[in-house]
Amino acid sequence: MSWSINLKADRKIPRRSVETSLTKMTVPFSTQEWGWSSTVDVDLPRDRTLQISGTGFSEADAHDFASRLASILRRLHFRIAVGRLES
Repeated sequence: MSWSINLKADRKIPRRSVETSLTKMTVPFSTQEWGWSSTVDVDLPRDRTLQISGTGFSEADAHDFASRLASILRRLHFRIAVGRLES
């Protein structure tokens, strides 16, 4: 299953903030012990929009990933709105 979710910020999201946030996500995103690999792409298509997309995650795992990333960005003083999951 492929999916994408947009995170919208109150101001420009510097690439450095995205890199910092992703390195802080050290907890596994899925407890799946068998099967396929999961991938996530992170893109900044517009200054205030962070688009995350991937394959191999369940819908619940995709929401969890987006929520964790948004939470870390909020700790960096961004106001973040998590968009709907598109599949």
